[in-house]
Amino acid sequence: MDKTYRAKKKISLNNDQKNVLLALLFILPTAYLLVKTFVYPVYQTIIWSFYHYNLMDGSDSYFVGFKNYLDVLQSSDFQLAMNRTLVFTLLSVVLELIFGFVSALLLNQNFKGRSFFRAVIIIPWALLTLVNGLTWEWILQPGYGGLTVILHQLHILAPDVNPVWLADSSHLVYFVVLADVWKMTPFITIIYLQVCNPFLPICMKPPCWTERDSGVRSGILPYHSLFHR
Repeated sequence: MDKTYRAKKKISLNNDQKNVLLALLFILPTAYLLVKTFVYPVYQTIIWSFYHYNLMDGSDSYFVGFKNYLDVLQSSDFQLAMNRTLVFTLLSVVLELIFGFVSALLLNQNFKGRSFFRAVIIIPWALLTLVNGLTWEWILQPGYGGLTVILHQLHILAPDVNPVWLADSSHLVYFVVLADVWKMTPFITIIYLQVCNPFLPICMKPPCWTERDSGVRSGILPYHSLFHR
């Protein structure tokens, strides 16, 4: 009896090992592609960053240490790029969180057509980035662009005023933020609706709160207005 149990246990361990080997066999092609297309290029880029290359004159490369990094850090172009990257990141993240929260609140209310609006709100995020870029390029075109036409029809712009929205490089980052917020806000909305929905009512509902209570106490939003299905 004891020998039979040990034999079954040994066979079970062997089967587990076979399953691990089979899983590794399935993962191996994907792991190879990731290493070949991502890990190795990153490693090679780091190595090359310590050498001097001049592809224009075909001269030999030579080791320069951290000189390339120091040149980049002291470059005015790099500092300008970093400043605009910080502006873009801060503005886009804050606006997406705010608009995503507000739109999630609205889409969680009971109204006719809620399912339709919940479905179509994902369209900007689901579209290819290239399609979004071409769309905003048309919107910001001078003369016949969508933004200029709408502002003319609303009489915000005079008929003879035709601004070139993308001409000023210092203001260009704000239009990029606008395009990114338009694309990513639906994704943030879905996160609020699907991920945070089970937890927010518990966290924001005071112990003495009743689900029929629609008043605001101590500056806290009503329970039924915050992600209540």
